[in-house]
Amino acid sequence: SSIQTQETISSIQIEPTVVPTSTALPASSETVSLSTIQIFITSSVQTQETISSIQIEPTVVPTSTALSSTAATPSSTSSPNSGSIVPRQLTYSPYNDDNTCKDYSSIYADLTFIKGKGINSIRMYGVDCGSIGTVQTAASALGLTISQGFYITSAGVDSIDADVDNIISWAGKNGWSIFTDFIVGNEAIINGWVSADQLIGKINSIRSKFQTAGYSGYISTAEPPNIYHENPALCNNLDFIGINAHAYFDPNSSAATAGEFLASQIVVTKKFCPGKTVYVTETGYPSAGIQNGNNIPSVENQAIAIKSIINVVGTDLTLFTLYNDFWKSPGPYGVEQYFGL
Repeated sequence: SSIQTQETISSIQIEPTVVPTSTALPASSETVSLSTIQIFITSSVQTQETISSIQIEPTVVPTSTALSSTAATPSSTSSPNSGSIVPRQLTYSPYNDDNTCKDYSSIYADLTFIKGKGINSIRMYGVDCGSIGTVQTAASALGLTISQGFYITSAGVDSIDADVDNIISWAGKNGWSIFTDFIVGNEAIINGWVSADQLIGKINSIRSKFQTAGYSGYISTAEPPNIYHENPALCNNLDFIGINAHAYFDPNSSAATAGEFLASQIVVTKKFCPGKTVYVTETGYPSAGIQNGNNIPSVENQAIAIKSIINVVGTDLTLFTLYNDFWKSPGPYGVEQYFGL
């Protein structure tokens, strides 16, 4: 919290905007290969915004109670260098190391641990592992809220239809208050599994179904910043702009500059989607794996990176992730299993 930076965003290496590859994927989901990762170069982007401008305009998701009395209210807004190191939200996946699904008691223990750290909300990527009957129930009992995802697979945009219906059924019995927002797809466009038009159509369809069922809160998606540049129609069809951004995958960044990297991604995305709130739906740093440029994965550097992120950007974001994901493939850099905090 003592770190004070006078560097402007313009002094940061805003380009390239690197597509993050570290996401908590359901066991049945495909992982994008490194060869398909697109490095986004934008030499035309010039900005004089300073880090302090992020403090003036926090990137928190607006409180959903403004739209619906049944929607949950996110935690209070915080600013960079506020002294707090507790993020608004943490990602959670209900898998054991051997790729089996955790039972209710294990999930309850995990969520109790999260709450004990002062974190009051989790992000779920999907409803796999029967999580509607376990994670939602445990979170409700503990007073935690959920950013609920619908994970689109390579089967296409309709692969989430049953999940949407199951959430509507659950909410019909339990209400919508546990959900802060819904994230339709996680890097589904960059993975090549849907087009922007298909995703927009599905989001609007879900919005209509949810409104009929009593929910009028926030709905978005999660993609790297360059996707919004390439598909500007997304901006006006989302209630906020969700970005996944990881300094590790930019070889010009480092653990010490992870916060500046993330701030630059927020600024660039705001230029792509003027007037829209940008929220970091996923960011973190690996504790083990292969060096990527100036990024050297280690437990020490993970701590340095997380502190840099909180100091520069603040706590209104979602950190990735609770535990190391040994149920996943290690990936080309050997880091995919080691983002656990």
